Amino acid sequence: MKKIFIVMAGLVVLSFMACGPSQEEQDKQKKTDDSLFEKDRNNALDNANKLLSADSMPANDSVAKIDTKTKKNKK
Repeated sequence: MKKIFIVMAGLVVLSFMACGPSQEEQDKQKKTDDSLFEKDRNNALDNANKLLSADSMPANDSVAKIDTKTKKNKK
């Protein structure tokens, strides 16, 4: 009876070890995740550069006009 229990326990342990993904599959998944992350990162950097570019920034004159209007209304 003990021998059967030991053999069954060994088979259970081996089956749990065999259920996980292999190292090759893990590496393949990591490469896929990295490539997807790289695209998202590049898109985020492009969007940030667009926001920081001089073309999309408001002119300093319009900001000054807004400030002067609020100062005049306060007087």
